[in-house]
Amino acid sequence: MGFRKDPLDARKILPGGLSLLTDGRWIWQADLCDLIERYRIGLPQEFLDHVASASPLSPEERAQLVRRGRDLLKEFEAARGSRGDRRKR
Repeated sequence: MGFRKDPLDARKILPGGLSLLTDGRWIWQADLCDLIERYRIGLPQEFLDHVASASPLSPEERAQLVRRGRDLLKEFEAARGSRGDRRKR
């Protein structure tokens, strides 16, 4: 998770860091709620309509999404390893 500097006020720190969230259609940073509350940032109407019409994921849909996320992470790690990434972690 982590923290990052507020993109609109570098003196402030936001929780969430560069963590990303998704519903399978949209993707957003974990600290979006903090930015909306702090700065009253508007969001695209298409996103708001999507959120308003969305229903919770079924357990099967949630499991499928988790599996897909894990698969993508494995692909990313494999691709990074094939480039010979030798950075210390």
